[in-house]
This record gives sequence, C-alpha cells and structure tokens, in this order.
Amino acid sequence: MIAASVIGAGISVYGNIQQGKAAKQAADYNAQVQENQAESLRMQRSADLERTMKMRSQMREQKRRKLSGVKTGFAGAGVLTTGGSPLDSLIDADTQLTLSMTNETERRIGRTDAMARQATLLSSKANMTRWEGANAKSQSKLAAAGAGVKGVGNAAGSYMSFKQGQ
Repeated sequence: MIAASVIGAGISVYGNIQQGKAAKQAADYNAQVQENQAESLRMQRSADLERTMKMRSQMREQKRRKLSGVKTGFAGAGVLTTGGSPLDSLIDADTQLTLSMTNETERRIGRTDAMARQATLLSSKANMTRWEGANAKSQSKLAAAGAGVKGVGNAAGSYMSFKQGQ
C-alpha cells in the first residue's frame, strides 16, 4: 500500500511535469507561427508601400503629360491660357487629376496601415501565447509538487496505520 502511494505520486509528478513541458512547447510553436505571420505582413506592407510610391510617381507623370496635351491643344487652337475659361479648364483638369491621384494613394496607404496594425496584433498575440505557455509550465510544476506532497502524506498515513495495527 505504501509503495503504491509512492509510485502513484511519482507518476502524477512526472505526468504534471510532462504536461507543462508540452504546453510550453506548443505555446512556443504557436507564438513562432504568429511572429512569422506578422513578419510576412510587414514585408507585404513594405512592398505595397513601394508599389504605391511608384504608382504615385507614374500618376504624376501622366498628369503632367495630360495637362501638357491640354495646353498644346489650346495653343494649337489659338486660345490663350493666361486667363478666363481656358485657364479655368486647366485648373479643373489639374484638380481632377490631383484628386484622383490623392484618392488612390490614400486608399493604398490605408490598406498598408491595416497590415501594420494586423502585424502588431499578431506580435502581441505571440507574446501572450509565450506568457501562457510559461504560465502553464509553472502551474504544472506546482501541481507536480502538490501531487508529490500528497503522495508522501498518503504514504506516511498508510505507514502510521500499519504501525498502529501491529
């Protein structure tokens, strides 16, 4: 009976320790997956920002060419662009092209900002997952210690009952 109590306590201690190790390993793995996802988002965001800046540069060049074409058309028709309706037309064309470029740039930057927030959230989740794993490991050590003490107490109680029965 005493041996069974000690063996049972030993198995319980070992099981609790192994459970804590497994929980910590699973948490570390999950945290690494989350960190990898966050890094992937950061890289994607960087590439998207680079493409956005390139697109903005191309849109500026297109705007310059379009306005140049409008001016050339006015000049070919003998229209002065220094005042009045032709100047208003140029201003309107410039405003529309600038607005279009700004809207597209802001839309793309908004998407990359969302990626940055998601990457930060994933990194925070990874830290929380690591903390939970460490906490589970600590908890299992306490459970193992408790099981050990309980087993020793049971064995001592059985021994005392055996001694009193003699």
